[in-house]
Amino acid sequence: MRYARNVRSFALCGGLHEPYVRLKMLKAVGILPEEATCVPPRVEQRLDLAIGGVNHFTWVTRFVYDSQDMLPKYRARQAEAADAFLELRCDVDMSGPRLQPRGEMPRGVLGLTQQVLDTHELTAEAGATFNRDLVLRALATDPIVNNLVDAKKIMDETFDRQRDVLDKRWY
Repeated sequence: MRYARNVRSFALCGGLHEPYVRLKMLKAVGILPEEATCVPPRVEQRLDLAIGGVNHFTWVTRFVYDSQDMLPKYRARQAEAADAFLELRCDVDMSGPRLQPRGEMPRGVLGLTQQVLDTHELTAEAGATFNRDLVLRALATDPIVNNLVDAKKIMDETFDRQRDVLDKRWY
């Protein structure tokens, strides 16, 4: 992150990560049986899967098996699922995560994705500088906060309740 460059971090959100997502998708369309615990190499070689997005805002851009587009079948199944959610796909080793190639972002979501990223950047900068004005800007930028009055109340209440554990530079 731009304002906390010395902080090494990554997200492990929700438990829907690779290879779990890949396995789940292959089961959902009937390529693998429900009792499968891994993707066999013979299946892996015939699979072309691309997942894109950031944080909790992701989507499948390509799901092809044996040259057949599996997205229509998968999307039909996902309409039934309570947890139809995927995280960004990447390879992880001791050097850290490396994003895998993905397709273009669907029309209409680029702005919301940038808004979420701006919220994260403002939050990081606020934390690195102990700046409450930036906390308020971050809350106001967050797509789930409806207005500035609510953003200010959320901020004030959070700081009041966390006073005994937060750095004194916040006050």
